[in-house]
Amino acid sequence: MKKDNFNPFDRWALRQRAERQLKKIGLIPDSTASPEELQRLLHEIPVYQIELEMQYEQLQHAYDEIQVLLQRYENLYDFAPVGYLTLTRDSIILDANQTMERVLSCDRSHLIGARFGSFIAQNDLPAFNAMIDKLYKTRSLVYSEITLRNNCYHCDAIISLNRDECHLTLTDISETRHAIDELKKTEAHYKCLFDASQEGILILDYNSGKIVDANPFITQLLGFTLDEILGKKLWEIGVVLDKQLALKAYLELQTKNYICYSDLPLQHKSGKIIEVEFHSYVYNVDDEKMVQCNVRDITLHKQLWEMEKEQKLIIEQLAMHDPLTGLPNRRLLSERILLTIAQCRRNKTMAALMIFDLDNFKIVNDTLGHAIGDILLQQVAKRSVETLQRKGDSITRLGGDEFVVLLPQIDTTSNAVAIAEKIRNKIKEPYTIDGHAIDISCSIGIAVFPDHGDNEMTIMKHADLAMYSAKNQGRDKVIVFETRESSDMQ
Repeated sequence: MKKDNFNPFDRWALRQRAERQLKKIGLIPDSTASPEELQRLLHEIPVYQIELEMQYEQLQHAYDEIQVLLQRYENLYDFAPVGYLTLTRDSIILDANQTMERVLSCDRSHLIGARFGSFIAQNDLPAFNAMIDKLYKTRSLVYSEITLRNNCYHCDAIISLNRDECHLTLTDISETRHAIDELKKTEAHYKCLFDASQEGILILDYNSGKIVDANPFITQLLGFTLDEILGKKLWEIGVVLDKQLALKAYLELQTKNYICYSDLPLQHKSGKIIEVEFHSYVYNVDDEKMVQCNVRDITLHKQLWEMEKEQKLIIEQLAMHDPLTGLPNRRLLSERILLTIAQCRRNKTMAALMIFDLDNFKIVNDTLGHAIGDILLQQVAKRSVETLQRKGDSITRLGGDEFVVLLPQIDTTSNAVAIAEKIRNKIKEPYTIDGHAIDISCSIGIAVFPDHGDNEMTIMKHADLAMYSAKNQGRDKVIVFETRESSDMQ
């Protein structure tokens, strides 16, 4: 069929066409027309002329509107933020908008006729070709992701009205893809930390308190498998000994974003008790609240802390006590004397300090050996401690065979003498050590506060003088300090 190339706005062509139409309908008379017929034609011609002019004006107005709309469409097409392409079935570019010129860094005149696949990254070409094949098979909208000039694009494809062509829309998703890739990296990093953490981690639903996720370490810590704990509340599993406390903690998180229990006992599936530190945080995921619980096993930490505490006590014991007898040493004695003096001054009371050593102890060491001598000292210390019945009274080993007894409260000097006599008699009782019968006595000197001194050094000095006075008077005696003894020694 021959195509009609008529232009409705070509005036000469329009006139010729109009004359042919008028002859066809009889408005151009022939030579045989009657006068009446000619008169009718003279009337019809102006009417038709006016009708044609009115139609022309309407057509001209419609044409102008179409041109405006066409220009608007071309602007939208060219300056759209997405790329538009029209391809043949073989992916030859038939048309492209200006956005595609920028995307492909190529002038439109060079794009037309080029194969679109030549611009696509090689790794993405199989997926693109598969999308085009699917498009022509299904005749429905299809999509894929492709890389053009190192940027990632979402590509939608649809069949054209001409069924041997298709239209492509390409949207730059590089930033979105980068954000997704970064998010995946973050998720992978978090999952690695989650799975490798040496703390138990539980994720709870904020509203119900049910466990929705847990890391591998929590199963090792509690002895339960993931299947045994997922979907259950923490206080329903059987690991929490104090269920009321667990429920209280969950309810507390309804008003707080963080709580911590530094010493919470949990029960392993085997029944073993575990001491844990329990931290709970509230956070948001897509406007939905979740709870993360970090459970740190502090059982070993507590054991080490207890050991450290015991070692500290041992160190303090060694620093303040005699290693052979376990009695307080000179350092602890000094502290106790200062405290006693202060109390006596405040309460206006008396105190006594006695010093004694064993008579002829050197002979035991020289004849039986130091090992026997050490055992003897231990037994002397034990007997002395047993003799002191009052609360607050104490005995100290100064060194060698010398001991000090502190009586922080007495009513009279005779009270101190009575206690000293008990000690002297107790020590004098026979000893049997490794088959050796040993008889030994002691000499005791007593000084009283405040009569015989008002400070540690003076009291100790005067008690020592009294002890040497006992030795000078034949040993195995109790002597109370007298002023003349100090004068005699001088």
